[in-house]
Amino acid sequence: MNIIDELNPGWNTKKIDGASIQDSLKIESIELWWFYQRFLVRYVLPSYLKQKNGNLSENLSQGKEWFYSIFFRFMNYRNRKFLKYNESIKRKISKQNSPTGNIEREKALFLTYTNHLTEKGEIYRIEKIVQKISQEGILKPLVIFADPLSGISYFKIRKQNHTIYAFISEEVKKKAEEASQDLVKKWKSFNKKWLFGNQWEEVKWPLELFFSREFICHTALYYFAFKNLLQQQKVKAVVITASNGLYERCCMAAAFKLEIPVINIQHGEGLGCVNPGLLPGVTFAVFGDAYKERLTSWVKEKDIAITGPLTFDQICDYKKKSTMRKSGKITLITGPFVDNNLLPSEVYFEYINKILQATSPFYKEIIIKLHPRERMREEYQKVIEKNNFKNVMIEERKDVNVLYQLLSSSDLVINFDSTVALEAMILGKPILTINFQLNLVPNYQESPFIGGLIVTMNDNLKEAVKEAMDQKWEAKREQIVQKFCFKTDGKAAERMVELIYEKAGMDHKTPVRETLKKSF
Repeated sequence: MNIIDELNPGWNTKKIDGASIQDSLKIESIELWWFYQRFLVRYVLPSYLKQKNGNLSENLSQGKEWFYSIFFRFMNYRNRKFLKYNESIKRKISKQNSPTGNIEREKALFLTYTNHLTEKGEIYRIEKIVQKISQEGILKPLVIFADPLSGISYFKIRKQNHTIYAFISEEVKKKAEEASQDLVKKWKSFNKKWLFGNQWEEVKWPLELFFSREFICHTALYYFAFKNLLQQQKVKAVVITASNGLYERCCMAAAFKLEIPVINIQHGEGLGCVNPGLLPGVTFAVFGDAYKERLTSWVKEKDIAITGPLTFDQICDYKKKSTMRKSGKITLITGPFVDNNLLPSEVYFEYINKILQATSPFYKEIIIKLHPRERMREEYQKVIEKNNFKNVMIEERKDVNVLYQLLSSSDLVINFDSTVALEAMILGKPILTINFQLNLVPNYQESPFIGGLIVTMNDNLKEAVKEAMDQKWEAKREQIVQKFCFKTDGKAAERMVELIYEKAGMDHKTPVRETLKKSF
């Protein structure tokens, strides 16, 4: 749950002049809070706004309120202006040409990001779907790029032919400006002490950032831009691979208003929020029964389709190559705990040191596989050099084939609550999950990590490594893979294409597709 609803549940249902807050703050009948509620969870907030033990800063209770008031005000101001000017630059440097070709051609829209392009120029997660739809010609795939709000990938934006920025017309700008002026005026008129009571000082700065003129204006801007795009390009279905970001929310809202179906592809284990709080018209394409069961408390069963793990389609080739022969290698899968401000650097790297101390003497080779978002390679190197670990190496390449080669040649995969644990089990590899006790996994007994041993940093890691390798886990791993992944046959992309055609209302029956439909 986000920090606002957690501290003050029901705040936006309070009424002023007969209208609730949520009804007063809307963009074309869609609640503004719907766009923002997922931004205000602790791990998403900018680091200076992260709450700890209910307070924005421990120092607020130590007589330093005046200093932190100035600090938060300045940081909010800086971020608001960064958003305004950064997005303005992206619009100016992007190619302003709309997609060419027959504008009447029915399309499937794919929303992706500049940082989802691989070194080979392929699009992470959706490449196979886009290729197949393009080859079959029933729909035309339209891939629209955006840059994350915090991103400054100007060169990458400039290289893309189709970006969301090309659909920000003067009319779109005018609508966004008018909507934001009205919404900001209403927000400022509310009595915040009455709305939030004693919690106002704790929630003030996050809310003042997201309900600022700059943030509201850009929310409206991208909502109207997506609406412009969907109307102009005759889009029959929208495909997204996440649902919490601003671009995804604006795209979904626009599709909802135009009654265009949206397909949201699962990309992780599905252990996070089970109530995604999405608008009608969204279909969840999930890995397997595990996530479907979690979703059905909040999502109608008809809006969930089991397709298998699209993101793991490439692993099929490595299943054949994976060997059970001992190689003397361990792969340590790391995570962006420092980058995401979940752990202090000194604590995290002391954990890494302890893990390497426990494993290095007993294995020929230990590969530290960095998370794609990590920027701490030098710190890992310092740990290696300080302890003179001769058999420890760092791998930071982002190519999924590199990851699968590492996993398939390892005797054991150590992870910190990572999706990679599931991929390792698909390859038949033992896993050891180290829980840093950050409460990132809601219920371990429902997680894929129970396919192997789970320990904490307080446990004996040397003994844990031995136990994790025991053959008793083999049957459990197979059960977990079946429950979480349905099928790992390399055909999830084909099932996804079938689902897109179905939701788009296309007449596409062929013997091949009828066979595929039976596998749903």
